[in-house]
Amino acid sequence: MLIFASQYNHLDTIKCLVDLKVDLNQKDKTGSTPLMYASQKGYYSIVQYLINNGANINEINNSGLTALMYASLYGHISTVGYLLFKGAFIDQKDHEGSTALFYAISSKRLDIVQYLIN
Repeated sequence: MLIFASQYNHLDTIKCLVDLKVDLNQKDKTGSTPLMYASQKGYYSIVQYLINNGANINEINNSGLTALMYASLYGHISTVGYLLFKGAFIDQKDHEGSTALFYAISSKRLDIVQYLIN
């Protein structure tokens, strides 16, 4: 339920689930977490809420991807900035050896490339 709420921008549902003490780092069959889905979609308020309530910012999925990599790939610069501010590992590599910078370059997000370099 938390993963679904994170995928579809249902912050009120997420707040209720957090009040019920659900695991914020639960994973689906791909190993992806609610934070990864919110970062992929650019749901900034959900990203903030999950992190502020204890979600692991540097969790990896079955492919080694992190929330920062997803935000970089899908071009959500405010989410990238927040994840870095809260301690996301900028040099974390996935199972293929790629970093968030690689994902920003591959998706031609020059704004994020510049942000990550600086």
